[in-house]
Amino acid sequence: MTKVPFEEIPSMLLVIKETQQSIQKQLADWQNAVSQNLQTTQKEFLTNEETANFLSIDRTTLWKWEKKGLILSCQIEGRKYYKYEDIRNLLNSTQRKS
Repeated sequence: MTKVPFEEIPSMLLVIKETQQSIQKQLADWQNAVSQNLQTTQKEFLTNEETANFLSIDRTTLWKWEKKGLILSCQIEGRKYYKYEDIRNLLNSTQRKS
């Protein structure tokens, strides 16, 4: 065990506290990201914006993919939605081709 001079204890405690705060912030950020992802994935249908964000693409690209038949949409009360299952299938099929 290493002996620490008494004068260094306050600075060491400060470093420990800063490290603890950094870890807590990183954990909170990770928990928020997971929570947001779960909220998105628990939906059966996603809007244009949610689908584009989920796929990390522009909404124009989403529209082009739909026109090419890569992804299907459905109209519900005049709004366009994408089935979450179809989005997952699209991702799985592109991962297999890579």
